[in-house]
Amino acid sequence: MFCLFAFGDEKKVENRNLVSIGKEIVKKCNGIPLAIYNIGRLMYFKKTENDWLKIKNKDFELPTIYEDICTEL
Repeated sequence: MFCLFAFGDEKKVENRNLVSIGKEIVKKCNGIPLAIYNIGRLMYFKKTENDWLKIKNKDFELPTIYEDICTEL
């Protein structure tokens, strides 16, 4: 799902490091589809490895956000 949004219709990704970095980003999403979707869409516009590493290394707490949302629902 992440690859579809991050890379679009590209059949072959030129920079294989982006795939590896993308896998790490997806792990940080903790299986939350909305997070995967939104970050994937964001990454579509990020074309350099440095841009991808910035997102990968950024601290964000999805489990807390997710738990708060579920509590409110």
